[in-house]
Amino acid sequence: MKPKVNLLYLLGFGLLNTVYSMYVVISRPLYGRDVYGEWFVFYLVSAEYIPALLSFFVGALSDVYGRRKILWLSLPGSLLIWLTFTVENWLLKILAVAGYAFMHNIAITIALSSVLEDRVNVGKNYSRAGLASGLGWGVGSTIAWPVFLNTSIQMFAQIVSATYLLGIILVMIGYGGKMRDMAGDLKTGYIETLRRVKWFTPLMLTSYIGLAVGGSFNSLLMDEKISQLRIVLSDGAGNRYFYGIFYGSLPVLIGAPTRPLIGRLIDKGYAREALATALLSYLALFTVLPLTPPVLFIILWLIPIYPLYDTSLYSIISWKTERFEASASGFVASITSLAGISILILNTVLTIESIEVYMGLIVSMFTLSILYLLMIRNRLDR
Repeated sequence: MKPKVNLLYLLGFGLLNTVYSMYVVISRPLYGRDVYGEWFVFYLVSAEYIPALLSFFVGALSDVYGRRKILWLSLPGSLLIWLTFTVENWLLKILAVAGYAFMHNIAITIALSSVLEDRVNVGKNYSRAGLASGLGWGVGSTIAWPVFLNTSIQMFAQIVSATYLLGIILVMIGYGGKMRDMAGDLKTGYIETLRRVKWFTPLMLTSYIGLAVGGSFNSLLMDEKISQLRIVLSDGAGNRYFYGIFYGSLPVLIGAPTRPLIGRLIDKGYAREALATALLSYLALFTVLPLTPPVLFIILWLIPIYPLYDTSLYSIISWKTERFEASASGFVASITSLAGISILILNTVLTIESIEVYMGLIVSMFTLSILYLLMIRNRLDR
């Protein structure tokens, strides 16, 4: 039997995140500032999050019919990421993003299910997957703008499309988890997963909304802050090279060495403390970031908080959902989708790009997460 986390799996996982980071690093400033406007970014984020609502269904389906079979469904993502950059109509672009996000989530849901199977070493295994993901993200963030600015849009789209396809093939070959689980029907996976982790949902939802708002708002600010430094070409094109490096590459490269240590700590039972530290840190970080000068903004952005957050969250889910790993992985993705839907609703009634609205959402979401964590802290142990 293949190990849960092997080299081919890690390479594929990394390439999938290389593509996703290239898409994110290009789309935020290109469509949010150059083409459409800031309003478009929040709809773009919603299009990325909403399709994951079906991930719970996808995970439960794979627990019944087989995970490799469902993984094949993610192959059309190669075409959809190509369409994301080649169609010009903004509505068609949103639909292409939603389709690509759905295919990407299928692949990630199935891939992560194998990591969740080994509950004793889930922190270590997830950290290895997270390390591959982070390195892939870092590479994609670094090369995105140089490739985009030195090729045609058609060529760029073909590059990301081919890279996505290769990533899916490697994950398929390297997948070392169970082919299916003990669920005899879809209902079993749903019921068992919800029964075991429904109490964790409010914390996940409020924190994911906070992350979505904070990440979207500050991704636009990053482009502005780098421009203010005036360290690159006056035409502004060179700013985007630095945008990819500061927004995506350096944060994950700085955070990469922390993942093995975080994984070991969580396997020793410190998931609750890691999650609390992450939530408090995000509350402080996202509150002060918009108020800081460019150099301090970039320094604060590089603080590696996310490895604490995602490793602790997935480890807690793993401990509570034995036998239904794909359903559980899909459940987490579906909660992120609900966060995206919330952003879409909020963006129709509020001006999220307003600093006052942004501050209110950040403070309220992360404060609620922290308070709820205090209420359920005794249920977070292995």
